[in-house]
Amino acid sequence: MMKAFHRASTAAAHLAAGLLASTGLAACSAAGSQPAAVRPPAPALLVSATTDKAAYAPGSTVLIKADLSNQSDAAIAGARLTLTVRHLEQDVGPPVSAELRLDAGAAGRVQFAWTAPATDFQGYSFELAATDSAGKPLASGTGAIDISSNWLKFPRYGYVSQYAAGADAQAVVEQLKAYHINALQFYDWQWKHHLPLKGSPTAVEANWHDIANRTVSRDTVRKLIDAAHQAGMAAMAYNLIYGAAINYQQDGVSPAWGLYDAPGGKQWQYSLPSSWATPGLYFFNPANAAWQDYLIGRELEVFQAFSFDGWHADTVGDNGIKYDAHGDPVDIKDTFKPFLNAAKARLGSKLLMMNAVGNKGHLQVNTSKVDAVYVEVWPWEGFPDYLSLKNVVDQARQESGGKSLIVPAYLDYDYAKTKSEQSPGQFNDHGVLLTEATVLAAGGSRLELGDDGRMLCSDYFPNRALAMSPALKAALQRYYDFAVAYENLLRDGQAAAAGTVSIAGQAVSADGQKDTVWAFAKADARYETINLVNLKGLVDVSWRDTNATQQKPAALGSFTLRYYSGAQLERAWVASPDAEGGRSRSLPLAHGADARGAYVEVTVPGLEYWNLIYFRKTV
Repeated sequence: MMKAFHRASTAAAHLAAGLLASTGLAACSAAGSQPAAVRPPAPALLVSATTDKAAYAPGSTVLIKADLSNQSDAAIAGARLTLTVRHLEQDVGPPVSAELRLDAGAAGRVQFAWTAPATDFQGYSFELAATDSAGKPLASGTGAIDISSNWLKFPRYGYVSQYAAGADAQAVVEQLKAYHINALQFYDWQWKHHLPLKGSPTAVEANWHDIANRTVSRDTVRKLIDAAHQAGMAAMAYNLIYGAAINYQQDGVSPAWGLYDAPGGKQWQYSLPSSWATPGLYFFNPANAAWQDYLIGRELEVFQAFSFDGWHADTVGDNGIKYDAHGDPVDIKDTFKPFLNAAKARLGSKLLMMNAVGNKGHLQVNTSKVDAVYVEVWPWEGFPDYLSLKNVVDQARQESGGKSLIVPAYLDYDYAKTKSEQSPGQFNDHGVLLTEATVLAAGGSRLELGDDGRMLCSDYFPNRALAMSPALKAALQRYYDFAVAYENLLRDGQAAAAGTVSIAGQAVSADGQKDTVWAFAKADARYETINLVNLKGLVDVSWRDTNATQQKPAALGSFTLRYYSGAQLERAWVASPDAEGGRSRSLPLAHGADARGAYVEVTVPGLEYWNLIYFRKTV
């Protein structure tokens, strides 16, 4: 059930505005001005909005930063910049404004301080609107604020994978913070899977080589953890639950704990490139008590040496029946829950999550004591299309008691194989945004964004074969803003609703069919929602867009939508990350009935990729 919203009449509404620099905006340098011939004749102002953290505790101070750039020949004087904060459709307290003056071609920053409400786990949007001396709009910027005491309710998971000495940890975290990433997976940071630390917990060596023989700096790992914490992000240490490098016996690991391809046969292993630090990974039985004791002990040493917040455990999927050292068969999926519960019992306050690759063993993992749920999906494992993504998010929420699934889903996978770090390609924006819309609308989130401004195109995270275009980065920032602003409608206890949708003149599907508007409804105690994902004109509904060929869906102009629901609905709004900066727009609501039953009818102004329509119930 969605938590009740309280209008901010207390400290939550107290806003303070001021200039960041004591010199004031007018004193900013005009060094970035453009030649007069290409400047617009009237003031043209750019507004970029950010916050100082990815998430905030209730009652804390939120710093909202507006970076402004006057692109024109004329100075901006007597203008104002006004901040409005909203929760869904409701303003939170009165708007607050600051005087704005910028020389021609100058740039500057205005900073607002906002006191967060005391209610936990709430998402807010904000708008920064600049007006001239006559009150005429000049420009605006939008953003979002997550007030959550921890990241687990509304995970927005990112990754880091580069740990070279001298890396700028603050810059890495800063660019991820722009997307409100609230937790980071530290991928392949460790020395060996069975022995993560090189050295001891009190004397970790300064450098080591990871599994791919890349140099890892101890100080860079620590700086990244510290920078993440300062930005309101958790830091999760990656490691397999059952892997070891060659010569593992030298480190106290016994082959008697291993898993084998056949009774008395070869140990189950995974071959690696010849240039890597070990020729392969050798696998062990997660249900074996001695192996559990060994590996969990090594992870506890990690937490003594580094201030990680938890363990991101990994697997390599279901590889069929294996055998223990006694020749008894082992279904690897049956070992997940015993291992995870044993680990959680020893980790104390540290968090635990695990990748159930291909959703194999999902019930074991989702009903264990993990703190977050995470599934790496692959088309050949039963996840070929957009509907399958929604279904796995729904399933995880049901099995885990309401947790929001994190979905690593690698797009443009085959296309990426034709590119390289030295000659990278670009992601196909349309495929990315359709997959993004699907997972967010379903109530999940994606693991996709990492260090160096990269998006995952491979299950090996340091792969840099593809890059995001500036347009895609901007679009994804809008989508992440939207996910925060509407988190209380997208993944805060909503359940599937029985309501159905029709759109005048358009084919509508409830199961993501090609060349339709895909519509599905949800409800909580106060609202009913309809998510519209635009698949019009598409001949392919595979989320992976493996060859980067997905088309842009055919946009719809204004259309009439009928929603057949038994609930009493009194107000309606539409919001989209593709329009109006994600703002909620009120929709006139009409009631009627036809052969299908009673309905409410609204006129929706358009649909590009994804719309969220929400109705408030009559109380």
